[in-house]
Amino acid sequence: TWGYKKMEASGRKWGYDKKPIIIDIGTAYCKIGLIGEYAPMHIIANTIQTYAKIRDISEPNETTFSEMCASSTQLQKEVEEFAYSILYNYMQISPKDKPVILCYSFMTPFILVSMLSNAFFTIYNVPSISYFLTNVLPIYTYAVPSGFVIDCGYFSTQCLGIDKGVIIKSSFQSCETGMYYVKNTLKKMLAAEGNPPLAIEVLEDLIARFAIVLTRKQKEEFFKEENITKMKAKQFAIDLSGKKIVFSYYARVLCGEALFGNSDEEEENVAYSLLQSILKMPEAVRHSQISRIVLSGGTTMISGFKRRLIEEMTFLLGTRPEFSTILWLKDHVAVLPNAFPPNILSWVGASILGNLKKTEKMILTKEEFVKNDKEVKDRYWELLNATNEKAKDYSAPPPRPTHMRRSSTLTYKKRMSTLVSGPQANSIITSP
Repeated sequence: TWGYKKMEASGRKWGYDKKPIIIDIGTAYCKIGLIGEYAPMHIIANTIQTYAKIRDISEPNETTFSEMCASSTQLQKEVEEFAYSILYNYMQISPKDKPVILCYSFMTPFILVSMLSNAFFTIYNVPSISYFLTNVLPIYTYAVPSGFVIDCGYFSTQCLGIDKGVIIKSSFQSCETGMYYVKNTLKKMLAAEGNPPLAIEVLEDLIARFAIVLTRKQKEEFFKEENITKMKAKQFAIDLSGKKIVFSYYARVLCGEALFGNSDEEEENVAYSLLQSILKMPEAVRHSQISRIVLSGGTTMISGFKRRLIEEMTFLLGTRPEFSTILWLKDHVAVLPNAFPPNILSWVGASILGNLKKTEKMILTKEEFVKNDKEVKDRYWELLNATNEKAKDYSAPPPRPTHMRRSSTLTYKKRMSTLVSGPQANSIITSP
């Protein structure tokens, strides 16, 4: 309800004919629409060829972003065409007097953001551009000051804690797993079962309809040798776009395991990275973070993902020695229920944040852009890497409560206020 009220106020703040355009830049898809709406108007594939080459899984691709962005002239041309497509083909509006809001994550190549800004300012004459961080935006859809955002995207999963509206910089963690690896696993399984090469869109459709993530108990039982043979024998035949596709139950359940690899063998695991992020946080905020997990990104919409994540975290807390200091959090793992679909959660958060006050520091006007010699600074990455002098003076964290009832949130808050009182209280969270 809070989010809906804030979005309905957008006309009063910006004017009904000057509502900003929100563009959420993703590796695979971009979400675009006007501020104040409850969902983006369009979800489109990222047509910039640099991204399209990386997104393609038809053949192994180990090219880095730096290598693909070597030809800045070609990339700038692709970005300008992409901006034109957004404004005139999809939104069908004149960009004059229309502010733009660009949403990007810590892992987005900033050269793309810089070139998009240059195209909007120099070619389409937008009055201003606001820069929002997708790692934080999902929090605004819950109207809570603290939360732990898990952004499971196409290539990577990023973890970031927010306490009382302040980013906990030490908590940022990224692991190399996402929808790309789920699709790549499914693609290999389908090819092994005799299916022809399938387009990316068809693979995504199959994952959305049929893929499931097993529980830990199901995994231990299903992946026994005799049961694997049975699962491979059980096959499904479907007709998609005139193509007959036959795949086994084994392919259906195996693709989701790409997100939860064996940490003992140094495989990427979303739950393991999440707990590493919790371990980096100050002790006083760990409980509020692990009990308010926010899932964002289309990968989290795979059936069974949420349940498996909680099970993996509980299992790792009880078995891994590196997490022995936070074992007391084992019974406090909780994921907040989503009010909006996870794949558009960042976009909706931007729609809410854009209507709040005191967002001027996130805005770059055209006059400032020209004054800075057409240069856009990556302020969020600078904040993440900046040192905080108060944090340096903070030598020892307060002792964690050893006896705490799970149901007594009020008792926990009283204890924390006692532990965090005094001169060290203001230096626990590293404030940007």
